[in-house]
Amino acid sequence: GEAARDVLAIGCTLDLHPQSFLAGHCAQTLLAKAGVLLAFDDNQPAWSLIVRRSFAEYLALWLAHVGKEFGIDFLADH
Repeated sequence: GEAARDVLAIGCTLDLHPQSFLAGHCAQTLLAKAGVLLAFDDNQPAWSLIVRRSFAEYLALWLAHVGKEFGIDFLADH
């Protein structure tokens, strides 16, 4: 959704502003204390997060918690 960039920005130190993190960009970073590969595809638009399986549940719960502040329910479809 539109607020996904804002949610991700809360948990990482990368500059995710649309003029800095462009379509097709990817980077390794920490997101809420979990190492992730973060990629942005502007065609959909969509963010891809690749995380170790051992951190997946932690990160999903973190995204759900922070997303609620923006009215987003990340786990609604699952």
